[in-house]
Amino acid sequence: MEYQIRSFEANDFDKLANFATEVFVSKEPMAKTLGVKKSDLFPMIECLLVAALNTGLGTVAVGRDGKVFSFALSLECSTDPTLMLKVKLSNQVNSIFKFLDMLENRFFDLRSVSRSEVGVMLMVGTAFYRDILVENKSDWSKITPSVLQYELDQLMQKGIKEVFVQSTGIKSQKYLEQFGFQSLYQQKYEDYYCPILKTKPFLNLAPEKCILGFKECMR
Repeated sequence: MEYQIRSFEANDFDKLANFATEVFVSKEPMAKTLGVKKSDLFPMIECLLVAALNTGLGTVAVGRDGKVFSFALSLECSTDPTLMLKVKLSNQVNSIFKFLDMLENRFFDLRSVSRSEVGVMLMVGTAFYRDILVENKSDWSKITPSVLQYELDQLMQKGIKEVFVQSTGIKSQKYLEQFGFQSLYQQKYEDYYCPILKTKPFLNLAPEKCILGFKECMR
């Protein structure tokens, strides 16, 4: 296969910002339900990428022309939270991050670990890229796991002891067990009341629940 898996670099920024926004808006179940627009989400994605660059995190798979077609994005939980406060969010986007914040707080309620020793896996995405040469179609199934493992290795090199993930979609939940994540807590979408929208916005979502998974990192 003619592609490279490596750390996220500054010259990947624009390509990854556009790709990550497209993946989130089109694939993430809460974003699809709320009708989140790319223009609403893009500033937040840019903010997360800046934080990842500043901490040396983020993994990409790129083709010969430098096009990003797969990525994993994570942050250390000790990252300055004020970075996110500089971005004005729509109610729809803010509602999603409120839901994710609730799960992050639940993680620290249930696990006795310092924020400085914890990382969060934020986003993972892969898109078919016809200019990449593969021996057979099954090779595509190996790309996302390889990108995920590279990102987990980067977190471990930084001394992170535990990684958690708020697994919102069907595909991401399939990777939990494969990578040794344990289910810590499960939130049914239909039970969640959003204080911003003042309603239960995630009724009849597939999958029916979000899984808060965690993994103890081996050094």
